[in-house]
Amino acid sequence: MRTYLLEIKIEVRDVKTGSIVGSSRLYQDSLAAMGKTHDGIVREATKLLFEPSP
Repeated sequence: MRTYLLEIKIEVRDVKTGSIVGSSRLYQDSLAAMGKTHDGIVREATKLLFEPSP
């Protein structure tokens, strides 16, 4: 049995107001997690926050 990160949700908030200025959610099943490290999954989720919108 292998442990894997199922979901990660990241919210970036304004320090003064507490309002959300950016968010990212990454979900994967056990097959998608094969061969990925927790660090790699976190990097992928944070990358989503800084990519330009289409």
